[in-house]
Amino acid sequence: MAGRTFDHEFIKEAGLTQPGDIRGRLYFMTYLDVLGQKDILRRAHGPYSEAAQLQEAITAVEEAVQPIYWLRLAAAELCRQYREAQKTLAGTYAGYTFSELKSQSFGDTVIMFAQLHDETSSHHLMMPAVEAGLMSAALLYLQGLAKGFPLRGGIDVEVGANLSPGEAYGHALCAGNHLESRIADSLRVVVGPGLLGVIDSALALPNTGDYIMERALAKEASRLVSRDAADRAFILDYLGEKVKKDASVLRLPFDEEARAAHSFLVAQQERWARLGELTRARKYSTALDYFRSRGF
Repeated sequence: MAGRTFDHEFIKEAGLTQPGDIRGRLYFMTYLDVLGQKDILRRAHGPYSEAAQLQEAITAVEEAVQPIYWLRLAAAELCRQYREAQKTLAGTYAGYTFSELKSQSFGDTVIMFAQLHDETSSHHLMMPAVEAGLMSAALLYLQGLAKGFPLRGGIDVEVGANLSPGEAYGHALCAGNHLESRIADSLRVVVGPGLLGVIDSALALPNTGDYIMERALAKEASRLVSRDAADRAFILDYLGEKVKKDASVLRLPFDEEARAAHSFLVAQQERWARLGELTRARKYSTALDYFRSRGF
């Protein structure tokens, strides 16, 4: 393999980006992880000396994949909807290019990302993808809780590269993972400083010409971020007025899903407290504190 040269057709067939097109750029990155997988998969651990043990393991694996399968499909569908909306924008803003929102998955993690810069375009708009990415994450999070699928995540803007047309890699991925695994702690999605900086920079643009839409969507994006009362971290405000209003426009059952999500959190908090798992119970209590701050 060493020293072998692969032709362009083979690289394309492998689903990879051509070597000359791999460039580091700024990426918007949402990193969402399905919680509770270890608890379920622990039931699938061998040895399988009896048929009943094997069947229990099979049932556990089938149970574990349900939230992952849903999350992957839901993320892909939201990206598809953004592409459709992008066509309308392209018709209104002729001559402009827009950052694309895509999703990729591995294991129980789903990522939504957008390359923010396009040096080949003199009229490139990135905030439509940023605002859509934040809104998509909020909808996924709320819908997941309503279905009994707890998620945790991180959203940031950092440098990455396109390994394939549908795959981003780099520090953007590390940043999202760090926020999800080290900072979020409880059931929430933490917003990192890179994204906050991008929003602030867009808000500071002059309100003229190419910048009008960028400023307007930066303002909308900022409404999807709030401060957690517990530690003052910046978090995704998935129960905020912006989500509630947009859900109404999209004819999504916001109130119904919020109530279902709240009921799930209450049941889980009580369950873990009853089992003496106080650390887990506290995490659900923290999520319920956020619900109370939003009037639930």
